[in-house]
Amino acid sequence: MQAIEIIVIIAVALIFIAVIGSFIYKKIHHLPTGECADCSKRMKHAVKQMQHDLKKNK
Repeated sequence: MQAIEIIVIIAVALIFIAVIGSFIYKKIHHLPTGECADCSKRMKHAVKQMQHDLKKNK
């Protein structure tokens, strides 16, 4: 094998490990993963905004 092939294999392996590690980290810390991550973030912001508006109106 040539040096470039070894570098490519190592780079792909590191990227794969980083993706799997990120997924495991999010699962351990109970953070949203996948498509639901964006929805959860938007919903939290919307709820905070509604609570702020309700406090302001009282």
